[in-house]
Amino acid sequence: MAPVDETYLREFYRGVQELPFLQPDNPYVVDFHPLLSSDERIANDPVSYLVKDILWSASNRSLKMLSGFRGSGKTTELLRLRALLRAEGFRVLYINIEDYVEVNQPLDPTSFLISLVGAFEAAAHGRGGDPDDSGSTPGLTGPTTWWDRVRERLGKHPEFSGGSIDLGVASIDIELRENPEFRAKVRRAIEGSLGSFRQEAHRHVADQVAALRAAEPAGGEGGEGVVLIVDSLDHADNRSNFDELRNSILELFTAHSALLTLPAMHVIYTVPPYLKFMTAEGTDVRMLTTIKIINRDGSDFKPGIDALVEMVKRRAPNGDFERLLGSRQSLVGLIRDSGGHLRDLLRLLREVCRTPYLAGLPVSEAEIAHARANVRNTFLPLAESEKRWLRRVAAQHDAGLERDQDWGMLAGLFDRHLILGYVNGEEWYGAHPLVLDLLGSEGESGGTAAV
Repeated sequence: MAPVDETYLREFYRGVQELPFLQPDNPYVVDFHPLLSSDERIANDPVSYLVKDILWSASNRSLKMLSGFRGSGKTTELLRLRALLRAEGFRVLYINIEDYVEVNQPLDPTSFLISLVGAFEAAAHGRGGDPDDSGSTPGLTGPTTWWDRVRERLGKHPEFSGGSIDLGVASIDIELRENPEFRAKVRRAIEGSLGSFRQEAHRHVADQVAALRAAEPAGGEGGEGVVLIVDSLDHADNRSNFDELRNSILELFTAHSALLTLPAMHVIYTVPPYLKFMTAEGTDVRMLTTIKIINRDGSDFKPGIDALVEMVKRRAPNGDFERLLGSRQSLVGLIRDSGGHLRDLLRLLREVCRTPYLAGLPVSEAEIAHARANVRNTFLPLAESEKRWLRRVAAQHDAGLERDQDWGMLAGLFDRHLILGYVNGEEWYGAHPLVLDLLGSEGESGGTAAV
């Protein structure tokens, strides 16, 4: 064994840290799709579906939904989506809705529409919080007027006569995000005339879109098209009032979808994975699944494994991961342990890098096992009800629930990536490999899995 090289380990550790907002041309990004057969490529690329849906649409407006498991590379895929649409001539704007909406509290349609329009106007003026947008088109230069219009409308309602909030000085966007009492007053003030308010809001959006088109020359097949990406609604996660939060999101995208379909633009919302199981049949929620490294029968899926090996090679100092792990086989073992979940693979590699008291490099199998155990411990403890569910997922490759009251548990298993999603022509699911041997079998409390 070679002596431990702290410089090499530090560089490797930094290379496998999670980096936000990786542009499609970043050397760390490996395009998985060219490695697939044509059939597999079609099944595994929801971004291409969205681009064609928008590019070939006979209308200049639509509502799209994109979902993905945490750590599945959603932000990087959104940036790829933006780049592809811009290459076709579309004007693409991005907003992080968490800057305007408290997504972990039940969403009411009125407040959401107000905040959505305000966020869009900010993005149209170049203030949308676009992640690392090196290719941004110029924004509008005139004054923003939406919040003044809202202030004027609310000021005429008895709910805001006197009261604890002075509309003359309040930042309405901040109050809507942070003050539940204020949101409730706004809802009461507008709910009786929500239809006319929607028309007013949509007219304002249409005026902004027209100004964008006048300010920026169009080109490409996208022509005059405008696309708005509304990110981070998929972060909605509150176990203490999950049912109320879940029902509010479902109602927003079903009963009030007309509010969310803004005029003269295509709007893409990132939504929680569980919404796919709850919306009406025919509702199209495109899913970003885990990088597929196994087939449904449990055999290796070589293109997926090769892609993740290439990703690690690009992040390792001078491309030399074998100096740390000893062999490609050891890396493939960690890839299998991750289940193809990018974030978990990076966690495993960081844990190997910082294993204490290394005798030398490459690391031993015992040291890799120690790192694996440390990452597995972050998934624990598992309730017996969770183990039963995961056993069923592992055996049947189906994430569906048996009782309506179990939605909260399903969302939690998705958020903790204990359930991983894959595509082999159709979507299927598996339990995370790191916990399989903890699940036991029916009638047992633990032990070796019989799945």
